[in-house]
Amino acid sequence: YFSKPPFIAWILSINQLLLGKINGVELRNLQPLAFAISSIFIFLSSYEITKKNSAAIWSGCIFFLLPYSSFYSQFATTDAWLTFFWSIALYFFIKAVTSDQKKWWFLSGVTVGLGLLTKYSMVFFLFSAFIYLASKKRIFTKNPWISFLVSILVFSPNIIWNFQQNFPTVIHHAEMTNVDQQILLSFNSVVEFFF
Repeated sequence: YFSKPPFIAWILSINQLLLGKINGVELRNLQPLAFAISSIFIFLSSYEITKKNSAAIWSGCIFFLLPYSSFYSQFATTDAWLTFFWSIALYFFIKAVTSDQKKWWFLSGVTVGLGLLTKYSMVFFLFSAFIYLASKKRIFTKNPWISFLVSILVFSPNIIWNFQQNFPTVIHHAEMTNVDQQILLSFNSVVEFFF
């Protein structure tokens, strides 16, 4: 788990606690649920943007039927949960931007923080939100910053753990990328990746 935040370990251990060990089923049973709920939030986000039922239904159904959704539904990976929290955070963000109500900004912050606890790639949600808010000249309003602080507060257990453990996550990623070595390109690596 050095390369990932703790959510995947938490969800697997809770699931195993509730179900016990059933030949590995407990490792994979929640991912399809995560994608199904993601599809619902994609439906809701699409409806908030377009106000059209047909566009929202198509969005949710197409997402649920994508090879990405069906493929990752079969494995206990962080991607299902990243998508889960990303789709929920997007819906809350859209509601927050359109209404500017504190509850939506707060909920957006919580789900972004949970997404960060799931996979570090969630940081791109923050970058995207920042760029969007800057383009709308809303970056210096209070509510988005409250939302950002909430997300950091939710993510803070991982930050504290990394400090206490001398940043094993950062070290692991640096080792994986071979930062200190020259880049070696190999056709065999490409073939191995596809297999």
